[in-house]
Amino acid sequence: MSKYLYKPCDIALYFSFSNFTISDEKKIRDAIWEDRFTILDPLYRNDKYRYIKEISKLIHQYEEESFYSEMHDINKVLEEIGSIYIITEHNNEDDMVEAFFRYIKLRLTYTENVNYVRFKLRTLLREFGYKKRTDKLVDNIKKSLKALKLVTYLREYQKCDISEIKLDDTIVIRLNE
Repeated sequence: MSKYLYKPCDIALYFSFSNFTISDEKKIRDAIWEDRFTILDPLYRNDKYRYIKEISKLIHQYEEESFYSEMHDINKVLEEIGSIYIITEHNNEDDMVEAFFRYIKLRLTYTENVNYVRFKLRTLLREFGYKKRTDKLVDNIKKSLKALKLVTYLREYQKCDISEIKLDDTIVIRLNE
């Protein structure tokens, strides 16, 4: 279950995309800190200063284009020396899926007047580099949704299973009430 807990990188990414004021970021950061024993990764539960510093560092890193440029340069060097290793923002598909849905949960929980997120299933698959569903991807998405207490609907509040709907159907994700 701990892999579904928020990490500073999730919170920093959420802040980077949300365009909050500094005071709003502080309120959200403090609200997450208050609930830290149930929603925050155990590595960051005991030291508020470390938690805040890590979020700030990552926000700065995300805003710096040089971070991605340096990552690309390092990968070129690794390739030139024949290394099989590469540096990526996320190490595997499971991490990407989980991070994506943690971001959605942050958005639904802490952004005022946001009660749902909607997109086409095809768009979701494309986010993860797929054109078609695979059993592994669908299982990973379902596990993430269940662990984070998120529910998928079609329009008009009709619950749906992403393994059964059409690729061009619009899905709506809401918090499980």
